[in-house]
Amino acid sequence: MAWNNSHGKFITSPGMNRWLLLNCLLFFGFDRTYADAIFESGPQKVSLLELYTSEGCSSCPLAEDWIGQFRSDQRLWKQVVPVAFHVDYWDNLGWKDRFAKHSYTERQQSYTSAWDGSSVYTPEFVLDGKEWRGWFSGQTLPVGNNQSVGELRVLLHADQADVTFKPSSGSDTCEVHFAPLAMQVESDVRAGENRGRKLEHQFVALEVVSAKLDHVNGAQEAQVPLSLGDAKGLAVWVTRQGSLTPLQATGGFIR
Repeated sequence: MAWNNSHGKFITSPGMNRWLLLNCLLFFGFDRTYADAIFESGPQKVSLLELYTSEGCSSCPLAEDWIGQFRSDQRLWKQVVPVAFHVDYWDNLGWKDRFAKHSYTERQQSYTSAWDGSSVYTPEFVLDGKEWRGWFSGQTLPVGNNQSVGELRVLLHADQADVTFKPSSGSDTCEVHFAPLAMQVESDVRAGENRGRKLEHQFVALEVVSAKLDHVNGAQEAQVPLSLGDAKGLAVWVTRQGSLTPLQATGGFIR
């Protein structure tokens, strides 16, 4: 391959053309990542299911096994978006959870304060911003209603997410929240209540990135820098500004 100064372009041989074509196919076609992924809800409510958990809690593996089953559930992303938040208040009992963040503990504490609760605990499920104890008695998860709340659309490209939310009613300014998710990750727990156990986790929140939405022609929009790293999935939800309660959610696998 050579540069032709008179024409201002590369000159390639037929063999080189085939080499370039193959590499373009590998880069743009076969090695597709999240760069052009689109996640969107319909107008009907998609529920955000949060699990507060810890590798240091002996009661949590059963709850994590249960939420992990949504990986093959037809309701996944269409009716329910699961997220497991690992809290850090078990870390001082002999085992440090590598997925735990104090901000997740603070998030759980904020919910408890909003409910006038007295303490936090694990495992705890929160469904659409409300404590859900139905898991403990084997109740069916109450999702899939026909409530129209608005359409949420997320376009991922490069290291940016373009978000559009069209609420069915109301004009309150909203925020969008992203949780990159680790899937099928394992930990060999060597201390604490789960000592000697190999734990598998699904839908693990690696971080939470939030941004304000701007009103644009009857919708609310934002362009948010977003680096997903090694995440295999992404959960996205919108709330009113300053609120914890999800209005709409979407998400999907990105690899």
